[in-house]
Amino acid sequence: MTIDDLYAYRNLCKEINAIQFQINDTALAVRSPSLGGMPHGTTPGDPTARAALKIIELEDELNRKSNEMIDQAKQIETWIDSINDHEIRAIIRYHFLSGKTWRETALAMYGSTTRQTAQNVWKRWYRNYIKSVESVDKC
Repeated sequence: MTIDDLYAYRNLCKEINAIQFQINDTALAVRSPSLGGMPHGTTPGDPTARAALKIIELEDELNRKSNEMIDQAKQIETWIDSINDHEIRAIIRYHFLSGKTWRETALAMYGSTTRQTAQNVWKRWYRNYIKSVESVDKC
């Protein structure tokens, strides 16, 4: 597992949230009442039907991304289970799986609002992890 894999998972979660926001925003626009006497757009066609099609497309994308997220989460969970250090497993879960900032992770882990606390523990551990993986690969 690489740090890029972990951040890719975090970013995928953010993308899923953005798609959900887009679906809600589009649905809200469809439900908004039109005000009588107000000028209307000149775009031909049915705006409600266009919005419904857009929502269907977004929901399909959301389902694809959600399935991808589930697959990535399973891989990360398998990797986490192989780590003997409870502290590191908790840091990974807070920061990468739950999407907390380093500051929030430090607060949850150590009661500290200094983000470097958790981040430094993670960086030290990850550096050693990479060295151990590289030494195994050389054998």
